Parts: sequence; C-alpha cells; structure tokens
Amino acid sequence: MNNYIVRETPAVMRQMARDHLQGNWIMVYCGVAFYYIMATLMPQFFDLCVPLGRASQAVAGENVDISVISQFYSMFFTGVFSVGLASFMISFVRLREIHPTYVFNGFEYYMRCLALSLVKTGLIFLWTLLLIIPGIIASIRYSQAEYILADDPSKGVMQCIAESKWMMDGNKASYFVFGLSYIGWIALSAIPLFLVSFLSEQSDMQNAMEFILTAAASLPLYLSLTYLQTGVTVFYELVSGHLRARQPENDPWQDGNQWPGSGQNM
Repeated sequence: MNNYIVRETPAVMRQMARDHLQGNWIMVYCGVAFYYIMATLMPQFFDLCVPLGRASQAVAGENVDISVISQFYSMFFTGVFSVGLASFMISFVRLREIHPTYVFNGFEYYMRCLALSLVKTGLIFLWTLLLIIPGIIASIRYSQAEYILADDPSKGVMQCIAESKWMMDGNKASYFVFGLSYIGWIALSAIPLFLVSFLSEQSDMQNAMEFILTAAASLPLYLSLTYLQTGVTVFYELVSGHLRARQPENDPWQDGNQWPGSGQNM
C-alpha cells in the first residue's frame, strides 16, 4: 500500500471541492443534511421531546436528567451513519449517481460499522486521557477509517484503523490545517444556532419549540458542512491515491484521475 503525501494547499483542495459541487449543491446538501438530521438531531429529539426512558446522572456535581434512548441511539447508530455518509460522499466525488438514502448504506454491514465506531472512539478516548493534544492527533490519525470501510466493506475493523494510520503518516498537519480553513464558514453559518441556544437559556422555552427552532437554525450550518464534507472527501481521494490535483498552469495533468468530471478510471 502506497503512502501518498498530500501536497495540495487548503485553497487548492477547497477549489476542488467547489468544482465538484458546481451544479450539484442541492443534491449533496440533501444527503449531508439527511446525515446530520439522523446523527445529531434525532438524539436531540429523544432528549427534548420523548419523556420515556429518562434517568438522572451526576454531571459536574449536579444531577442532570438525560434520555437513555438518546444515549443508546448515539452509541449504536451514529457511527453507522458516519460510514453511510462516507459512502454517499465517495459516490458523489467519483461522479456516480447518488441519492440521500445512501446515508443508510452502512446498515448493510452494521456490525462492522458499529465495531469500527466503538474501537475508534475507545482509542481516541485512551489517547485523550494522556492530554488533549494526543487525543486530537489520534482523531486525525484515525479520521480516514470510515472512508476506508465505506470504500471496501470487506475490510476488517483493525485493518481500517491500520490503513488510516498509514495514510495519515506525514499528512496529519495538512489535514489539521485544511480543517481549520473552514472555521470561518462554519462559524458564520452557525450564528442562527447560537442565537437559538442563547434564547433557550435565557427564556423558559418549551422543549418541543426548542427542538423545532434548533432544526430550522441548523439548515444554514448544513450548507457549510456540505462544503466541508466534500473537501474532506477530496482529501481522502488524494491521500488514498484515487485522485490527483492539476499541476500548475501549463503543466500536464498528473497520473491518476483528473478533476472534476474527467470520468477516467472512476
């Protein structure tokens, strides 16, 4: 297995993401929004709107009412949806026909997705026990595992972890800086969500109303996350050797797949 070093700048990779998204924003937005609705809004729905299955838990010395259903949902389904999102995004970036329901693709090999989620979370948690920075490095080191499994569901959990570790050798700094380059977009689009959170803390807002406002305020954020997820997938295609960016002007294309829309070797 080759170790491809990503030498493209964040600006180049973001441009590659925009080129892929040109004319496809609505389709990809629907898929990404569907993922975040299933992975993040659904647990919040159980937490705010479902009175059943609640328990008291000590948090920072105070008893907090939590939803057991929400906790179990996050544990057993969020990781599966993450692999499904990776499957959706890989299919899009490789110019295949896609549908938002591809986010459910991970359920075809549910136990493997669940095991990957638990192992990855456990490893990151163990590194975080040392210090925050080792935990961040570990999360970057294993960041490609869901993409590797979505790309080849026959691979085992530890193989995906090992391949992600190998792929990110020499690429962790590039991935970190690339992710930071989206901070402005994310922060700007998250303003409505921050306002809803502030209002809910300052007023006696009913849980159902808080959930509805949160869902509505998340829509602009999903736009930035669509841009981010496309860029992250472009990074995976580069680090896995499936895609090559264009050389500087007047230079020939590198070996490998051209972008965007070449359709070669896809």
